[in-house]
Amino acid sequence: MRRQERIGFTVDLLGEAVVSEQEANEYAARCYELVDGLAAQTSGWSDPLGGKSELFPVVNVSVKISALYSQMNPADPEDAIAHLIRLQPSRIVYISCDVATLARDMRSLHDAGYGLADLGGIDLFPNTAHVESVAVLTR
Repeated sequence: MRRQERIGFTVDLLGEAVVSEQEANEYAARCYELVDGLAAQTSGWSDPLGGKSELFPVVNVSVKISALYSQMNPADPEDAIAHLIRLQPSRIVYISCDVATLARDMRSLHDAGYGLADLGGIDLFPNTAHVESVAVLTR
């Protein structure tokens, strides 16, 4: 329905892990093709957030970092952040249910040259104390 209204959407790509760097590179290339294709198809769409389109574009693509690096260890989040920094994305949208890990990782990202562009919360679980933190970081 929202897509028919031309106001934006998110694509969550499946692919939890890769087994080789060749597979990771091929997956990354397909991700770039998808982003380029979606950008072309949605170039005239409206901004659902008013003046925040530079932070939250009309189309978002969510990719698990473990699908872009074969040596990712899910039990070692510091290594995941270190690899993310090596990929040098221009923007990172970090969603966390744990403020302590968000703060820890924000320090590493800040030290790597990322600045906080926006910060907010999303109540995904109404009538509970759980709130997801959303941090947008840019270089």
